[in-house]
Amino acid sequence: MVEVYWEIGRKIVEGEQRGKERAEYSKEIIKNLSKELTEEFGKGFSRRTLWEMRKLYVYFSDYERVRTLFAQLTWSHFQKVLRVSDEKARIFYLTEAAENMWSVRTLDRNISTLYYNRIIASIDKKNVENEMKEKTKKLQVEEFIKNPVVLEFLDLPTNMSYTEMN
Repeated sequence: MVEVYWEIGRKIVEGEQRGKERAEYSKEIIKNLSKELTEEFGKGFSRRTLWEMRKLYVYFSDYERVRTLFAQLTWSHFQKVLRVSDEKARIFYLTEAAENMWSVRTLDRNISTLYYNRIIASIDKKNVENEMKEKTKKLQVEEFIKNPVVLEFLDLPTNMSYTEMN
């Protein structure tokens, strides 16, 4: 699914480059696209989300570099990483999340506590890594137990007993 969002982001950026006044034109593209996609496909295409898709493409325009991460991580993982301004830190967080199967909550915690900066600045990297693993152990176990399964493509009726609450 992340690949689809990357592709939408690419289309937005390409559309901007054909426009004359970028800032205003971008807003108009996003506004119209949000309306069209929501009418055709339903929820999930708000203006904010489309801005994130655009940012996804801008930050990760080298498709081959991040292609495997698209398959291993969820859109929520990428949304968290889009807040990170440092390109090397973004790649680090995504790679670590994929290799270590970090939940979104673990990734969010590691970004919030500047895990990348602490690892880079540390002489004893293993100690920083062990500390992070200890502090996120509970999050990882909880997330594994309640790992969601996406069933939207089945067109099941909405039932609060199996839908995500947050």
